[in-house]
Amino acid sequence: MTLTLPGIQQQQAIAEVLGALDDKIAANTKLAELAETIISVEFDTALQTSDSILKPLLDVFSVEFGEAFKGDKFAEPGSGRPLIRIRDLKTFTSQVWTTESRTKEIVVRAGDVVVGMDAEFRATTWLGDPGLLNQRVCRFSSKLAGPAFVREALKQPLATIENYKTGTTVIHLNKKDLEEATTVVPDAEAINHFESATEHLYALRVMLAAENRALASTRDALLPHLMSGKLRVKEAEEIVAAAI
Repeated sequence: MTLTLPGIQQQQAIAEVLGALDDKIAANTKLAELAETIISVEFDTALQTSDSILKPLLDVFSVEFGEAFKGDKFAEPGSGRPLIRIRDLKTFTSQVWTTESRTKEIVVRAGDVVVGMDAEFRATTWLGDPGLLNQRVCRFSSKLAGPAFVREALKQPLATIENYKTGTTVIHLNKKDLEEATTVVPDAEAINHFESATEHLYALRVMLAAENRALASTRDALLPHLMSGKLRVKEAEEIVAAAI
């Protein structure tokens, strides 16, 4: 096989213009990590400096369980609507779509807190496009505060449940586990302070993830056009400048 490549100077120019997108993605990632660290520290501080209370888990949180969408209605991405399954909680990209509609279906959006119910139980901020909540995944919310509080307050009780189930072949989270679990929550004043200190950081985290997806999509779309010569570097530079 033989390949037709641009000249070395053209290759270097392409790498430079697309590298600007990669640099922006890397900067966004570092900023998102910093925001996550501050949120966790603020929650720990709220617990330690207030009259924290031990409460039944389901007195603090509302939980919604995903629907059992039928396998024969599964479709390739782009056909129907995306399903959010356990395996998607690490990539934030739905690999399976469905053409099915269900009366109790739940649409998950960026920023929602979801938990996989098999193997490991992690309170996860969904950072992908909207999708339908599939079985064995649940969504949590609370009347006390927003999603940053929900995610942080769920970490300890979910870890406790996971730890006492460790040793079985495959561990599963079920409704009974949630009914029997407890969680420690800060007092109302501390929760309000936590919200005011972290709400914008949580929103920033979600926004940065969306921006990184758009930047990566722009980069991946530009590359073949630049390599083929259909798009000039100067034109790509203008597109990249607008994107970042």
